[in-house]
Amino acid sequence: MSFTVRAALAERQLDVRFKVNDGETVALMGANGAGKSSVLAIIAGLVRPDHGEAVLDGRVLFGTGTVLPPHRRSVALLSQDALLFPRLSALENVAFGPRSQGIPKRAARKRALDWLAEAEATHLGARRPAELSGGQAQRVAIARALAAEPDLLLLDEPLAALDATVAPVIRRMLRRVLAGRRAIIVTHDILDALLLADRVLVLEHGRVVEQGTPKQLIAHPRSAFTAELAGLNVIGGTAAAEGLLAGGGQPGIPAGSPVAGTAVQPLEPGESAVAAFRPAAVSVFAERPHGSPRNVLAVTVDDLEPAAGHLKVRAGQLAAEVTAAAAAELDIYPGRSMYFAVKAAEVSIYPAKSA
Repeated sequence: MSFTVRAALAERQLDVRFKVNDGETVALMGANGAGKSSVLAIIAGLVRPDHGEAVLDGRVLFGTGTVLPPHRRSVALLSQDALLFPRLSALENVAFGPRSQGIPKRAARKRALDWLAEAEATHLGARRPAELSGGQAQRVAIARALAAEPDLLLLDEPLAALDATVAPVIRRMLRRVLAGRRAIIVTHDILDALLLADRVLVLEHGRVVEQGTPKQLIAHPRSAFTAELAGLNVIGGTAAAEGLLAGGGQPGIPAGSPVAGTAVQPLEPGESAVAAFRPAAVSVFAERPHGSPRNVLAVTVDDLEPAAGHLKVRAGQLAAEVTAAAAAELDIYPGRSMYFAVKAAEVSIYPAKSA
């Protein structure tokens, strides 16, 4: 059993097709405006595509003359805002789905209590939404979505509205309740993908341009977006015989500057590409180094950040990692002109896929 969808919507420049297997959680990632939330809205029945088809376990949701209304799709959509019914208690909110399916009141109440327990929110059952914190409301909203026992759960940035102390708690809870459940989650956070998703689809300009397991995408990014997610330095440009010619737009890297590296697959000269390398592979110098086969970039330091036993030197869109002792010896401070150097062997050149 599976879910398959192909849908096009010219108004939003959307044209996607993909599959979600039974028990699989798929993360949709991409820059703002890539079309992620539009995909969920189409699947949920809130937006009608120009053409396409969605089939869930053999049932056609839309396509071939069929358009099921949202309440008949067995699809639940959870957004970043809890959107609970304000006049109902938390328990009544969770029981609403089963009751609307015709389940008797007592059975619906039991199911609601079970899902509140799964969401670690049993103690919130008697409260109204106005009496709940953001994290508590999202727990109840998750329980409400699951209590309807949908065949497909859609989550549209469910942690985006939560503060930094609450989000990890809800993420751990989602990891537990999503195990073995078919779901699609829209997120900008690589942690969500790593902890919640079996597979990641990357959208650019309304199209799927990259997919794989979270670990695969981090280990072998194929676009600037995924390389940045993985914490790599990224320089965009065009492929050249020995690496890449920078496209410009990044401080310290004039357009046409050569960046030496190794292509991960054959690339035609002039083809759009990105160079990616780890901050840990970057050496920092106060003066331009000579006599070394390295890529040398003139940069201006923006900031110094502590990070796992070292300091991260930020300079525009680039970063380097140094020890505290090295930072002190080099006298690194915001506003200072420095040089970043990286060996060609540390630079990977990837094709830059786009619509």
